[in-house]
Amino acid sequence: MQAGSRSKRVCGIAGIVSEKNVSGAGEAIKRMTDAMKHRGPDGEGFYRSSNGCCLLGHRRLAIIDLSENAAQPMSNEDGSLQLVFNGEIYNFKELRKELESYGHRFHSNSDSETILHGYEQWREKCVERLRGMFAFAIWDEREERLFIARDRFGVKPLYYHQKDGMFIFASEVRALLASGFVPRKLDKEGVIGFLNFGACPDTLTLIDGIRLLKPAHYLVVKDGEIIENKEYWQIPLQWTNDISSSEALESVKELLRESIRLRLISDVPLGIFLSGGVDSSTIAVIAAKLGQRIKTLSIVFKEENFNEQRYSSAVAKQINSEHTEILLTAEDFQHLWRASLDSMDLPTADGINTWFVSKAAKDAGLTVALAGVGGDDVFWGYIPYKRVRRHVQILKTLSFLRPVLRQISFLHPKDKFPALFLSGDASTRYYLAERGCIIDRMLQSVVTEDFLKSSDFDPLKYLVSLIPYESHPLPLEIHQMFELRVYMHNQLLRDIDFMGMSHSLEIREPLLDHRLIEYVLSLPVETRIGKRQKWLLVDAAENIPKECVERPKMGFTFPFAIWFRKHLLSDVKAMFFSAPKEIFSQNGLERLWQRFVNGKIHWSRVWAICAFSYWLDKNRITV
Repeated sequence: MQAGSRSKRVCGIAGIVSEKNVSGAGEAIKRMTDAMKHRGPDGEGFYRSSNGCCLLGHRRLAIIDLSENAAQPMSNEDGSLQLVFNGEIYNFKELRKELESYGHRFHSNSDSETILHGYEQWREKCVERLRGMFAFAIWDEREERLFIARDRFGVKPLYYHQKDGMFIFASEVRALLASGFVPRKLDKEGVIGFLNFGACPDTLTLIDGIRLLKPAHYLVVKDGEIIENKEYWQIPLQWTNDISSSEALESVKELLRESIRLRLISDVPLGIFLSGGVDSSTIAVIAAKLGQRIKTLSIVFKEENFNEQRYSSAVAKQINSEHTEILLTAEDFQHLWRASLDSMDLPTADGINTWFVSKAAKDAGLTVALAGVGGDDVFWGYIPYKRVRRHVQILKTLSFLRPVLRQISFLHPKDKFPALFLSGDASTRYYLAERGCIIDRMLQSVVTEDFLKSSDFDPLKYLVSLIPYESHPLPLEIHQMFELRVYMHNQLLRDIDFMGMSHSLEIREPLLDHRLIEYVLSLPVETRIGKRQKWLLVDAAENIPKECVERPKMGFTFPFAIWFRKHLLSDVKAMFFSAPKEIFSQNGLERLWQRFVNGKIHWSRVWAICAFSYWLDKNRITV
């Protein structure tokens, strides 16, 4: 792969800030970094402020520049600023040149140092200049305050706990629990949110008092208290670029090439996850055009309905990649599925496949992998987009029936009828029906009445809170906002982070470059959709094999339903019925289990409860 001179620190960070020196904080920060050793097996570093009220910790996974010149915590010239950083800044060279013109002097070749000098020059506004994936914290020794920030889409996580003059943060929930300062008490809103969506929504976790910093947000902490919480960027929904399709294609093509080129830089083995779908194929084809022979990796199955070998091998052959196919059998899954559960920082209904593909990548000798996350969300690839568009078109045709249809109750979203868009919260109900895990009557059946009453989480109110009404979004744009802010951020990106890092594997997402997304979302909806699915990606790559473009839509899915029912039924059943009685109704669980065994519900409903129960027990959480 292309060599570079920067020091990339995809790793784990932690810190404690308090209004006064806290007894045992030094031991706590060490426990926190030890809990994240998998994120950074190549080394660790610590910092204690002169007043003893700030401690920072860092675990290192070396990707580029293995020297100690860019070790963390990193300080500026006079030691007044200290940085811990998880991620990668792609435009650090241009920022460095600008900062040097202002008189800043650099002592390493790292992108990390660019953040420090950027903060010196622009203070909080430095985050607006950064292009990349990041979560970082800067301690200001002079002002005795902490600044922490997270990237625009939340690729890199940052969790925190604040109480009684103490602020604790880390890259993972397990690190906060390891500190000993956070009670292992269940968050009831987080539980209901998790069951509704199969992942904890927005800032919620399953631990009372632990929150996730929102994407594109920063915090300022003084004396252990949050004094500022601000959003510095928003997903643009209102189109501003009324240009021709050919002009749009040329711009997307250039932005894609740049994004992929930047993410191919590495001094350690790098490859591309290749399923044979449009997203991963686009990345692989463009990467090959950039003049490198690349490594590609695919998971294949004996179960033909899930095996994408035909498509991935066609792409690998066309671009002449060094291709590796990993056969994953039911027996392999049976042997390793509990290990995947052990890797969950928070339970998820949809992350186990990422654990297995990350393990395959590590076993194949890779330390960095590119993935096609974001392609469906940004370029209108998910099947529900088609249904939303169809319903809108029907609604326009039958708009004269609106007064009558207002009296019709909400129908199942797969019914070909426009009634779903006729009430104020119709878009939210549609999305919840499409992406929800355990909702409505199923939730009321499975969860006890007392526990439901004790939680204030409302999935519809949560979804409504995400809609930027001031920009007057269309139904398709609302649906896209939900995909980006709910499914992609809350589930896909979190799963990718902790499942990849459990194998010390860095996963990069070229299709989530914010400059690319800002441009695509600036185009009119009809231009983005086009006449063919994901036409901007397909035409930008130019020569994806025809069978990969014309194939039926298929997500990266494992034969879980088959394996659970055929090979692991007794194990899954035991885990499922170990769910705490304080939360779950035994009669409700029985009914849900029978529907699963009879193939009447999706396996993820049962798996979500299994993962949740396993996580509670493993982490000794009090209900």
